[in-house]
Amino acid sequence: MDTATWINQEIGNRVTSSMEQAGINRSQLANATGIARTTLNRALNGNGPGFRMLELIVIGKALNQDYTEWLPIPDLQAAG
Repeated sequence: MDTATWINQEIGNRVTSSMEQAGINRSQLANATGIARTTLNRALNGNGPGFRMLELIVIGKALNQDYTEWLPIPDLQAAG
């Protein structure tokens, strides 16, 4: 599995799980997942922060929570 595929799966899984637990509906979930993936693509293209910070920022803002307990998240090189 390549790095981008792995990261996209991780974002989908973590956003889905966290938002469902928080009681956020599917429309809101789809929007937040789309934002996360757009931001991820920018990061992978060198136009944004690294994935470790990216995930915490996007999901944290979506849920208005701090997810630093998810660290350490594997580096991009380790994911491929």
